[in-house]
Amino acid sequence: MPKKFKGTNTKAEAARARKAAVKEASDTKKREEEENALWEENDKLVLRKLSRKADKEKKQRESKERKLANKEALDEEEKNLAPTQATSSELEENINHVIAREVSEGNVVEARTVEDAVAVLSLSETKVDRHPERRLKAAYTAYEEQELPKLRDEYPNLRLSQVKQIVKKNWQKSSDNPMNQIHAAYNQRS
Repeated sequence: MPKKFKGTNTKAEAARARKAAVKEASDTKKREEEENALWEENDKLVLRKLSRKADKEKKQRESKERKLANKEALDEEEKNLAPTQATSSELEENINHVIAREVSEGNVVEARTVEDAVAVLSLSETKVDRHPERRLKAAYTAYEEQELPKLRDEYPNLRLSQVKQIVKKNWQKSSDNPMNQIHAAYNQRS
């Protein structure tokens, strides 16, 4: 019988050492993953908050990049454009200058308020009475003094109050009434 080998097989020993090293590496990797899992965020609200923060940062980066690209494009365009001098004829064509010149010459009438615009656009050149109610009482008394004797002769058997009622009724339709003068001017135009 052959003699038994008293030492260790070097090849088997090397294989065992490799296996042990691989097992040790996988064990350490597994422990690190477990430890990282303990520190990992699992709360939905926190995850949403973090994702919103990341999205906001991404948008800000994109916005900065877009602004930078636009600025570079503008600078490039300004470099490509040749500077031009505006001539005096081009300046005169400015619409504001044209309107100012027309107003100063009197060809165009300028109105800055509604009343001015109505006055400019009105066909008649008469001045519009803006407060006819101020003259109403005086005009009515003058009309009453003028009409009262005529109506007294026309209706001799009526009382004074009845005659005054007729005068008041006629006053509402009279052209002497300042309130009717506004409408009369309008009705005459159309």
